[in-house]
Amino acid sequence: MAIIRCPECKNKISNSSKICIKCGYTLTDNDLKGNQNDKALSHLGIGISISITILIIATIVITALSNNNKVVVPNFSGVDEATAKSLLTNTGLLPVVKYDYSDTVNKKMVISTFPNYGNTVEKGEAVTLHVSKGPSHINATNSNIGWLLNSITNIVYGIPYIENEELYINITKIEYATALAQRGYGIASINDTFDKNVPIVVTTDKTVYSKGEIGTALIKIPITDLDVQRPTTLYIRMATLINNNSFDLPISITISWPSE
Repeated sequence: MAIIRCPECKNKISNSSKICIKCGYTLTDNDLKGNQNDKALSHLGIGISISITILIIATIVITALSNNNKVVVPNFSGVDEATAKSLLTNTGLLPVVKYDYSDTVNKKMVISTFPNYGNTVEKGEAVTLHVSKGPSHINATNSNIGWLLNSITNIVYGIPYIENEELYINITKIEYATALAQRGYGIASINDTFDKNVPIVVTTDKTVYSKGEIGTALIKIPITDLDVQRPTTLYIRMATLINNNSFDLPISITISWPSE
């Protein structure tokens, strides 16, 4: 037995009743079928509502789980390289370091990131740290040059400077004590034993010089392999020919640099 409503007065009655005991309405077979259809539709509506609710809850859960896999790139302005790498790793990101010259950001400090700070990225994603190598051009504050007297009479030179990790010594006047031929190359080291040295390029205004003749020379020294980025003492051997015999023309120079 099921409970239905009277089509006339809406009173609850048994579906086995033929007459409403409240208003006296006589129920037909169509009235009984209509009540059953209404009940079925009601159950269907409840089912759809429950399905929609479950779908909404699932969407919220998936979104929450997805957001847990995302992190915001921190602001590393004024942060050093080591600290920035550690912070990225602890955040679940992969630090990748790229070194760039900067005239405004101190060496080993973070210039910027890619993606930029404030952006949301997936955990495990690579974030590039652009770290300062310092300025691309650095002038020495002071320097002193020495040479072998039986090879060179006098030297006049400009301020040594570093540009793009190469040290330049511009000799504006070099007076030779003997006839020789410059070969355009040589070696340089931070100690007089030359146990570790780097090749140098020597650019001169001409190749062959007579005794007492004056020339110019630009010495270019790569410093990345010297173990120091701002060498304060350098020993140089310029390859020359004297009387068709190979001779390394020695020059030494001490240099002072601005603080980093």
